[in-house]
Amino acid sequence: MDTGGCQPLYYSIRDYYEGMNMKLVQQIPMLFVDRQALSEAIVGEKHGFLHVPETRGLCLSEEQTVTSILKRPKIGGHGLTGMRTQPHKLTQRCEVTAILVLYGLPRLLTGAILAHELMHGWLRLKGYRNLNPEIEEGICQVLSYMWLESEIMPASTSTSSASSSSPSSVSKKGGRSRTENKLGEFFMH
Repeated sequence: MDTGGCQPLYYSIRDYYEGMNMKLVQQIPMLFVDRQALSEAIVGEKHGFLHVPETRGLCLSEEQTVTSILKRPKIGGHGLTGMRTQPHKLTQRCEVTAILVLYGLPRLLTGAILAHELMHGWLRLKGYRNLNPEIEEGICQVLSYMWLESEIMPASTSTSSASSSSPSSVSKKGGRSRTENKLGEFFMH
């Protein structure tokens, strides 16, 4: 599956969020990348919290940071002295620029990663920028788990409100193999 081929999965996960009244108001590009591109993006993402030894996805966002002057400088014989500055985040609006996912993973794992990263995006777009990183990761893991559970459980036993508001993924995809269901159960644990 390439970036274009993953778009139906990506949009079905966006629909899942919308079914829980968590509509993503911004169109966030989703791209498959190789491990090197993902590693380079991680270095550039200053506020990322990495909780696993191997990162498989990343939500890129942009916030403006400017250096503001805390203490007025004095003019002396050697120019300006005594000036103190501090970085200041301009948090009026946060733009989520892209979601990157490691290429080559199985469909259900890719979907779980997308659901996780979309939750990071939703939180940023809704203004939740100062969450404790462990709390944010936990929230994202829960949404990822909920999506995965809705995919591998029969529609009649799924606890997700989104499954009742959209057609079952089984009917859209023509059913999943027993192997894919077992793989999904493995990803949940």
